Amino acid sequence: MGNRAVVCFTDTNKSPAVYAPAVYVHWNGGRASVEGYLRAARLLHLDPDMAEFHRLVEGYLGSSAHLQTVGTSDCDNGDNGQYMVSPEWEIVSRKHTRRGEEIDAAKTREIAIDCIAAYQVWS
Repeated sequence: MGNRAVVCFTDTNKSPAVYAPAVYVHWNGGRASVEGYLRAARLLHLDPDMAEFHRLVEGYLGSSAHLQTVGTSDCDNGDNGQYMVSPEWEIVSRKHTRRGEEIDAAKTREIAIDCIAAYQVWS
């Protein structure tokens, strides 16, 4: 049981290649959380790099964030599915979602702030 999601890059509505990097999160995979991670990435001016994004999310979540490839990730995970994001750190599409959209501006803002603080400690 978790609140799983996979985040990966795409510049279209199509799924990325199976060997493309992705970040799997076992907890905090709802939209409000993912929007918080992405907001932090934008505010920190991170390059569009899944390894750097993983560092950001791992700093916040700890060991429940994993850098993988799309092909080895559980994209159809029974929870929040797969978020495809643009190089500008915006969600462009989702697949395999089983849950409704979690919209919570306060939660998104708090997660972004906490991610930035944790990232700055490890950088």
